[in-house]
Amino acid sequence: MDTKERVLVLLQYLRENTDDETAVSAAEIRRMFRENGEGVSPVTLRDDIASLKKAGFDIDVEEVNGV
Repeated sequence: MDTKERVLVLLQYLRENTDDETAVSAAEIRRMFRENGEGVSPVTLRDDIASLKKAGFDIDVEEVNGV
């Protein structure tokens, strides 16, 4: 899976599994990728979310204990 496809998969996952009251953890997102045969590091996930935010998508990120 290339970078563009991975970011689109991430966006679709966030659209389907989150809203103003429902959040997902980085671990849950990484598990989804693993279940689809793709490993994603925490740094890559953070970068992909930053790319989506830079593109104008409204994504709230809450860091807990630096994660």
